Amino acid sequence: MENRTGQHWKPSVMSGWLGSLLLVVLALLAVEGGPIGGLRDVWAQPAGSTSNARAMQGEITARQGYDIRINHQAYTLRRAVIIKDDEGRPKSLADLTPGAMVTFQVKQGQIDEIVVVMPR
Repeated sequence: MENRTGQHWKPSVMSGWLGSLLLVVLALLAVEGGPIGGLRDVWAQPAGSTSNARAMQGEITARQGYDIRINHQAYTLRRAVIIKDDEGRPKSLADLTPGAMVTFQVKQGQIDEIVVVMPR
């Protein structure tokens, strides 16, 4: 389209490569749960971490070795699982007893971190 001076008129930035790039970025943000797609419930991660593990909570209903049931749902603890209490103090497998309330995250099908919530 030409205007009166003979120059071509560009209807918008969206019609060029910059517009296409902008649409791709916005689509990726929406798919990845960025500010456009909504917020995810995740634990705080150190800078540079790529974990998207969701934080879940419940009551331990059984445990044998590295197999654990939380709210009657079966999980496996990763061999290098991080176990701590809600104040950050290290805990052991022995602290994961039935009746204990926990917050945990599953990564690649196994629990990689579990926090024992101490009674107040």
